[in-house]
Amino acid sequence: METPATHPFRLVGALAILLLFAATYADGQTRLYQWKDANGVAHFSNTAPPADAKVTVTTTGTEFRPVPLESDPTRTRKLVKVALKGSRQSLEVPMIVDTGAQVTMIDQELAEHIGVHWMRDEMVGGVTGMGRVARVEGPVLRIGNAELKDVSIVVGTARGLRLLGMDVLSRLDLTVGQDSLYRSSR
Repeated sequence: METPATHPFRLVGALAILLLFAATYADGQTRLYQWKDANGVAHFSNTAPPADAKVTVTTTGTEFRPVPLESDPTRTRKLVKVALKGSRQSLEVPMIVDTGAQVTMIDQELAEHIGVHWMRDEMVGGVTGMGRVARVEGPVLRIGNAELKDVSIVVGTARGLRLLGMDVLSRLDLTVGQDSLYRSSR
């Protein structure tokens, strides 16, 4: 009767297959990049883009993993944890998932805390009327394993009001489900 002790090459072969499987699994945990080249052509790749490319979306892993939604204390709004990285600091904050909002908005306190780059003042309209906001860019925004760079958002005056709007949801191709955000079609 043959045993691994009498045929050590069989044991080595089994270990090699196990290591090959582990390497294949680890390779599945790559990053996917999205960027546009100088001619405006969109590229999607699992290899890092050229150093001068402007990467806008990075997803860690081979597919987007659904991100759980929470309810606010009144159970009338859905919240998602969003990591924002500015020039000063990174923070993970709950944001209201607002499919009625065209733009993503954070409050002035959060904007100052993380450090964002002011672009211009503008007027925006919403359900409650018109208001002046500051258009800023700079935060890297991460939801689950999807990261969005080159984000332009607005800073509102209502303290604590943080809305995740359709601009970000559309760029990341996310759909709002009953209890999670999930990737629509990628």
